Amino acid sequence: MSEHGDAMAVGEDAGAARVLVITVGPPCAGKSTVLAKREPAPLDVCIDDSPGLYARIPWADLPATSQAAIVRAAALLEGGSNDRDDDEEDALAARLEATVAIRDDSERRACARALARAIGYVRRKYPRLAEQEARLASEAQVLQTRLMRKAVAWAQTALGEAMAAGVPLVAWGNTNTKMPAIAHAVALADEHGYAIEVVNMTDVDFDELVKRSVLRMLKTGKVVPVEAIYKSAVAAQRSLVETGLVFDAAALAEAARASVAGSSRSGARR
Repeated sequence: MSEHGDAMAVGEDAGAARVLVITVGPPCAGKSTVLAKREPAPLDVCIDDSPGLYARIPWADLPATSQAAIVRAAALLEGGSNDRDDDEEDALAARLEATVAIRDDSERRACARALARAIGYVRRKYPRLAEQEARLASEAQVLQTRLMRKAVAWAQTALGEAMAAGVPLVAWGNTNTKMPAIAHAVALADEHGYAIEVVNMTDVDFDELVKRSVLRMLKTGKVVPVEAIYKSAVAAQRSLVETGLVFDAAALAEAARASVAGSSRSGARR
């Protein structure tokens, strides 16, 4: 396993001029960092670029009881101690639990607890954040999860257009953890003659993902609910199971093609 994930390629020729890079992993797994280090840099077809997926809202206009507002206020409290305060973490986790949109009680509590731990970590690691508040993001960019399907459809169209235009190196990912989305990308690669390279980014610990998310929110204003990170991480692990726990390009592409074939047969029987 490399520092940022494993990558393997499959196609008529792994060194083919046209390559589709599929990154599979949850938000904050490091996709942008991996792609930025590539030479040449691929065209990153990013779901986040979909119009309207993120709503820009001044921090002061966010409800005080919202997850983002609670996280930001707690992370920027003065006087963070170097020692972990279990009572404070318990109280914060209890407040956050009401903001986590997950039905399962244990999963909801686990997400709230991870978020509370991340806030404690940020306060201990970066005790001067409160002093630097004026230099932090002035507004929140809140993920509109209800628009995710439209965002995926938008990105799929953009991916198809890039391939039809013959862009030699294209990347598809960014919360790309569900097999239907992967299958669509594989089908486009087959149609346009692209080799497929898969980057496995599923091995980042959930607590680490949440820490990165909190820090990114403070620095850039980009808000991704903890439940979205959790559900995406679960979906990424499920994609491993669907490929027989062998996460390489050949296995993933074959599983994606099989899922499309299965859906077609199911539709024909209806």
